[in-house]
Amino acid sequence: MKTIFPILALLIIIAVSCTQSGEQQARMPKQYTSEQLRSNIHIFFSDFNKDESQILIGSNQTGIYNAYMLNLADTTMQQLTHSTKEAYLSHSFIPGTSKYILEFDEGGNENYRLYLTSVGDTTLKDLTPWPGSSNSVAGWSLDKKTLYFGSNKRDARYFDLWQMDTATWEPTMIYQSDLGYMVAGLSKTARYVALLEPITSNKNNLYLFDIPNKKLTRISNDNEALWMPTGFEKNHHIIFV
Repeated sequence: MKTIFPILALLIIIAVSCTQSGEQQARMPKQYTSEQLRSNIHIFFSDFNKDESQILIGSNQTGIYNAYMLNLADTTMQQLTHSTKEAYLSHSFIPGTSKYILEFDEGGNENYRLYLTSVGDTTLKDLTPWPGSSNSVAGWSLDKKTLYFGSNKRDARYFDLWQMDTATWEPTMIYQSDLGYMVAGLSKTARYVALLEPITSNKNNLYLFDIPNKKLTRISNDNEALWMPTGFEKNHHIIFV
């Protein structure tokens, strides 16, 4: 009996050790080289075409972002832009047409401009031909006939809110940012603009600007918090934060 117990104890230790070793081996994650990690392809959704048979997407599969059309029936892709220097970021279709909006900067200067082009056409119409300015799409009206965008063309320090109708593409400023607040959302009716005032890395203020009445209202409180609006309800009476 005295010999059996040490042997049993030894067997138990060996069994536990083997089990732990097997678990450690099973938990070993798959190893990747730095080249494999850097070569990951990023694809992002932009918009559906007019009959929803294709998707406008952006992808960096050539090493730099370009616009593509993805066919939903067989997942084949058609490359629309062929940039080798600037990243071409596809945004959205002009409703009912094959025309779409592109964003890209020049030479990596991060001063993005907005361009209008169409599927199968390499011609670009510069919608924001203001040297040194930075511009970005802010949204569309509910009927998709008006494009809203932010631009610092007036003053490089501040981003104002502008609009363009898709018939003339004439820009009109609808909110002038003299306080340096950041545009963070726009109601589909273009009645309200959500504005953020950065204070610290852990706190900001959220405001609503009533465009037709030129009235600014703070809707955040004094708590140490970061407010981030995510959208408006269609009739602009509700904002989601």
